[in-house]
Amino acid sequence: MERLGMKPFVIGCVMLLCAVSARGSEPVGPRRLWLVLGAPGEERFARDFAEQAGAWKKEAGRAGGIELREIRDRVALEAACGEDRSLRADELWMVLIGHGTFDGRVAKFNLEGPDVSAEDLAGWLSGRTGPTVVIHTGECGGPFLPALSGKNRVVVTATQSGAEVVVTRFGGHFAAALGEPLSDLNRDGTVSVLEAFLVGARRTVESYEQQRRLVSEHALIDDNGDGKGTRADWFEGWRGTRKSAEGAPADGVASARMALVPAPSDRALTKEQRGRRDRLEDEIEALRGLREKMGEKEWYEQLEARLLELGKLLGS
Repeated sequence: MERLGMKPFVIGCVMLLCAVSARGSEPVGPRRLWLVLGAPGEERFARDFAEQAGAWKKEAGRAGGIELREIRDRVALEAACGEDRSLRADELWMVLIGHGTFDGRVAKFNLEGPDVSAEDLAGWLSGRTGPTVVIHTGECGGPFLPALSGKNRVVVTATQSGAEVVVTRFGGHFAAALGEPLSDLNRDGTVSVLEAFLVGARRTVESYEQQRRLVSEHALIDDNGDGKGTRADWFEGWRGTRKSAEGAPADGVASARMALVPAPSDRALTKEQRGRRDRLEDEIEALRGLREKMGEKEWYEQLEARLLELGKLLGS
C-alpha cells in the first residue's frame, strides 16, 4: 500500500473490503459448464484431455449447482447452442479441450467427425446476453478470440495466433490452477478466470524454459470486447500494467470477477447487488488510470467515496 501512496483512510477502506466474511444466501444464478472434448488422435493426448476434463469436473462439483455437459461432436455442439437460445441470460462456460488447425484462412477445433470453425461457433453463440466464458486450450486457437469477443464475454486462447501449431501445454496448467489455493492471487477466497489464466500461462512458459526449449505458445485473454486480447506478461501480479494503443479499457477487470467456484462474498449478494458492486469496481479501476490527470485531493475524494459505498454494500 505504501508503494501506491494511499492515505490511511483509503488503506482502511481497502482492508475492510478484503476482510468481508461470507454470509451465504442467494445463489449466483443458473450456471452451465460445457466440456467440449475434441478428437485426441493419440492415446497420450486422450489421457491429457481426460485429466483436464477431470479437473474441471472436480471444480464444478465443488461449486455446486452447475449443469455439466460433455460434448464430443459438431452436431451435439450446434444442438446445445440451439437450446441455449432460450437461456441466453444464464451464465455459460465453454471449455474446448483438444487440438486446433489453421489453413491460413480458417481456424477450426477438431471434433469427432466434422470440425467446428471460429465463425461457426461465433454464429451459434450470437445473441447471448448472459456472462459467457469460452476457453480454447488447443493449438491454432488465436483466431477464435476476435471471432468470439464481445460484451459480457471472457475469451481465453492457448495461442495468440493460428500460426502457433505445436501441441499446447496451457490447458493442463490452466485446469490445474483452478483448484490450487496459491492461484488465488488477490486472496479473495476463489480462483478467477484471470488468475487461472495468469498462473497457467506463467507455468506454461516455465515448463518450456526448464527444458530449454523455445516457447511456442502464448496465451491470450480478452474481456473488454475489443477482440485483441492481452498476454500474461502484460500483468504484474494480477493487475494489468499496459493498455492498448487504441485506449480501450484494459483486459482483466471482468475476468477477475468470473470464477467457476464463486467467492464467499459473491454468494452473499443478490443479482442487483452484484451489478452495483461491479459498477463500483469498474469506476475504481478507471480512477487508477486517472491519478496523474486529476488533482490529488479530487482523486482521493472520488476514490474514498466509491470505496465507502462498496464497503457499505459488501458489509450490509
